[in-house]
Amino acid sequence: MAGPNDCYLNTHNVGVPFQQVTNKNLKQLRLEGRANEGGMDKIIVSTGGNMYMHAEDASVLYLANSWQAAEFNIFGDCCFHQANFNSGATLVVRTSLNDGAKIAPTCTKQGFTGEKNNLNLVGTPAVVSAGALPAIVFTESNAAGGTPASCASSNGDTHLMTFDGLFYDFQASGDFLLVQADRSDVDPDDFDRDDFRASGDFPRTHVDRDFVVQARQASGAPIWPNASVNKAVATRMGRTRVAVCLAPTRLVINGNHDQLYDGESLPLPGGINVSRSGNVYIIKRVGGDIVRAEVNNGWINVSVDYAPQAKVRGLLGNANGNTADDIATRYGTVLAQPVSFADLYHGYGESWRVPSYESLLSVCGGRNVERSIPQKPFYANDLTPDQYQRARGVCTAAGVEDDSLLDACTLDVTVLGDETAARVFAVAPTPIATMQSGAPPPPTRD
Repeated sequence: MAGPNDCYLNTHNVGVPFQQVTNKNLKQLRLEGRANEGGMDKIIVSTGGNMYMHAEDASVLYLANSWQAAEFNIFGDCCFHQANFNSGATLVVRTSLNDGAKIAPTCTKQGFTGEKNNLNLVGTPAVVSAGALPAIVFTESNAAGGTPASCASSNGDTHLMTFDGLFYDFQASGDFLLVQADRSDVDPDDFDRDDFRASGDFPRTHVDRDFVVQARQASGAPIWPNASVNKAVATRMGRTRVAVCLAPTRLVINGNHDQLYDGESLPLPGGINVSRSGNVYIIKRVGGDIVRAEVNNGWINVSVDYAPQAKVRGLLGNANGNTADDIATRYGTVLAQPVSFADLYHGYGESWRVPSYESLLSVCGGRNVERSIPQKPFYANDLTPDQYQRARGVCTAAGVEDDSLLDACTLDVTVLGDETAARVFAVAPTPIATMQSGAPPPPTRD
C-alpha cells in the first residue's frame, strides 16, 4: 500500500488461484520480477506445478533504470491489513538477486509497506553470496524465546525504540549519542582527551573498529516547547564520518559537502556505501552496520542496525534482549522503570549528551547548539480534544493499530503539522514494552 509521498500504477493482472499457507505449499511458492527482459517488465508467480505471468512494456515505469530494492514477504491483503499466523509459526524467507554482477545484496531492517504480519524478525539476516544468485535469507517467528532483531529508531518528535523493543519519548534538545558499538579492547571512556583534541580522532586501536551514531535534537518552541525533533544525524564507521543535515538538506562526508541524486550510491573505503533513494539516505558497512536517515519537511527519522557481535550502548539501549535495563546512563547505572522525569532528563539524558570534542555534528553547524530539556512530559492526551480527534483519525486511517504507536502518531501529526508523519508508525514493529516518565518535581520555594 503506497503512502502519501509515494506513487503507484495498477496495471492489468492475471489471476492466481487460492494458495494454502502450509509448510509444503510455501516451499514451492515463488514470486519473480524481471525488468526489461526483451523490452518487457514481467512478474511471474510459481506454485510448484503451475506458473502465472503478466508483462507490461518496460517503457511504462523504466524499472530497469532505478530498481534497487525489494521487499518480499507474506503480508495482509491491501489497505494496511495484517496477515495472522498461528501461534508458534516460523517462516524463512529468501530473496535472490540476478543482475549478472553476482554482488551480495544488503539488508535494511525496515518495512516499506503498510501491510503487515504478526511475525517478528529474529536473529540476523544472512547474506548468501555463493553461487550464481546471491541472496538475503531471514527468519521471522511468533514463537517464544526468539532473539530480537538488532534494529532501533528515533522518529518524529522524538520517539525512541530501543534495539530490545522499549518505546519511550525523549524530548531534550542538543546533541546526543544514539548508539556506540564497541568492538575493540579500548574503553571509549578511557582515552586521553587531550590526545583526542589534538588529533580529532580516537586511538587507531579503537577507531578502526568502532560504530557511532549521534543525533541533534531541536525543540519545537515557541509553539511546542516540550517537544523536539531530529535536525541532523551523523555516523562514524571506522574512520569514515557521514552526516545528514537539515536547513538546508545536505550530505557531508569526512567534512566535505557532497551530493547524491535520487538512485545514486557512493562507495567509500572500508566497505562503506552511501546511497540515496528519494528522501532517504542509507549509510551501510559490510558486516551489518546500517544508518537510515529519512529526511522530511523539518525533521529526520532515523533507524539504526548494527553488527550483532558488538557491545552497544546509548539512548537506543544495549541490545541484550532485556527491555528492563535499556535505560542506563553512560556510566552503567541502570534506572528502574518507569523512570522519573527528573532522572530521565538529568541523570540519564545528560550522561548521553555529546561533548564538543566528541561531536560528529559540528559539520551541520557547531555554534550555539541548543541545550535544554522540556518543562514537563508531553503526550497525546495533552492535546486539545479537537487536535486529538483529528490527528487520531489520520493515524487510524493510515493503519496504525498499537496503542503506544497510535498515541505517538497522534502527537506527531499535530506537532509536525504533516499527515505524512503517520506513515512511519504504520510500518513500525509493535513495541515489546512502553515507558512514560512521570510528572516533574514541583518547584522549590525559598
